[in-house]
Amino acid sequence: MRHAGFRDSSEERGWLMRAVRLLGSWWRADRVRISPCEGRLLRLCVPCIVRVGGRYVQVVRRRTGQTPGGPYVCYECEIEGGRGELWVEPAGERCPPRVIWREAGMVRTLTPDDVEVFG
Repeated sequence: MRHAGFRDSSEERGWLMRAVRLLGSWWRADRVRISPCEGRLLRLCVPCIVRVGGRYVQVVRRRTGQTPGGPYVCYECEIEGGRGELWVEPAGERCPPRVIWREAGMVRTLTPDDVEVFG
């Protein structure tokens, strides 16, 4: 005889097996894995101030996209006397992370440490 509030062992095993399957599928899922340094650059809020190569710039727009090489985030920035773009490409399976500063037709490759984020 079954009493209210008590489950039989087959109900408990069924619930436990569903929980184990759920945990297993989460563990095997393809998750984005990035370094804290990359994450800091991928999560910039608009508007914000960052220092790129020793110069302060204001991030005014954020856009994302995909190239044959992988995803990217592009931050459009205002600088003294013009505009620039900060491109961040997360590390892929075969390539390290890339940080690129574009300004007035010039392209400069940076390290994640060359970009200081405040706040």
